[in-house]
Amino acid sequence: MIRAVLDANVVVSSLINPQGVPAQVLDAWRAERFQVVLSAAILDEIGRVLRYPRVAVYHRWSEERLHLWLEDFAYLALMTPGTLSLAIIQEDPRITAIWSVRWKEPRRISSAATACSYPWGYTRAFRLCLPASF
Repeated sequence: MIRAVLDANVVVSSLINPQGVPAQVLDAWRAERFQVVLSAAILDEIGRVLRYPRVAVYHRWSEERLHLWLEDFAYLALMTPGTLSLAIIQEDPRITAIWSVRWKEPRRISSAATACSYPWGYTRAFRLCLPASF
C-alpha cells in the first residue's frame, strides 16, 4: 500500500471545504487507497490550526470533539517519530552550476525529459516542471 505524508494544510483544508481537492485526498485515504504517515509535530500543527477562530467557524467542533477527532486520526494513521537519519552525499559543484544556470535562465528549461549524470556514474532522467505548468 502507498504511504503518504500529508501536509497539515491538506487535512485542515479538507475539513473547511468538504467538496475540494484536499477533501478528495482524505476520501481516498478513508477508502484505504493509501496510508497516511503522521508525526506528532504534524498532528500538533493540525490541532493548533483547527483551533484558530477563523478556522473553527468552518468546522464548529467543540474542544472535546476536536480532541477525539485528532485521537482517531492519529490512531488510524501510521505514526512515525518524525526524525530521520540520512547519509548525505556531498554537494557536487558541477551539478550546482548546472541548476543555477537553468534557474537563472528559465527560458532554457524545456518540458521534455532531461538527463542528469551524477559523479558516481548514475544517470537519471527526470522532467522539469515550472509552477506555471501545474
